[in-house]
Amino acid sequence: MIPTKLVEFMPEVFTRSEVLPLYFPEIAESDLHKNIQRFIQTSRNDGDDPRSAAARQGFNNKAIDSIDSRYLVGRYGEDRSDILGWDSHMVHEGRVYHMAIDVFSQYQEPVFAPCDGTIVVSEYEPGEHNFGHYLILKPADESLPYIFFGHLAADKRRIGHVKSGEQIARLGSYEQLENGGWSIHLHLQLLVDLPSGGKAPIGYSGKQDLLANKRRFPDPQSIFPEWSIKR
Repeated sequence: MIPTKLVEFMPEVFTRSEVLPLYFPEIAESDLHKNIQRFIQTSRNDGDDPRSAAARQGFNNKAIDSIDSRYLVGRYGEDRSDILGWDSHMVHEGRVYHMAIDVFSQYQEPVFAPCDGTIVVSEYEPGEHNFGHYLILKPADESLPYIFFGHLAADKRRIGHVKSGEQIARLGSYEQLENGGWSIHLHLQLLVDLPSGGKAPIGYSGKQDLLANKRRFPDPQSIFPEWSIKR
């Protein structure tokens, strides 16, 4: 059987993506234009809240303006404790390892089905710093895992069949918690199984459960071999 060739789930995402290091020890001197540690320190010194969605969006916009890429990408399996902050409920629970890839954008870009399949979940998770609007796609190719799309706009697709390349959503706004109150981005996660009880999946893992959760939520790049992410 010929494996399914997955198409871009956002415009130019395969060719115009660049890493945004969110774990402070991995920020290099060459990351001057996207040094989020420096941004957070400067914002605090100025009396601003660097973790507000509007402030983070401003940082993302400026960083993207300075590069030749369309998107900044937060990596899979990354320790996000520096970004989440000491007051985050996820930090308090010890769940700081990100089980997805984040694709940060300046705009509410369209989101496409990367393959033929069925939207099996079309829901909204209320509350600040949750997923907001999200979809789960079951690919027609049963060798592929479920694909979770989080932080979407309200006008997303409903449950039903979709074709490869068909628009299924837009990235959501942080206004009125449409996307959960985050800067504009897509949370892309693979699921071996559907979450139980009609809930959204966990987006973060603790260290003790990290290996098990990596099996439950594989690296999204594993099914998108043409996705090139610049350092």
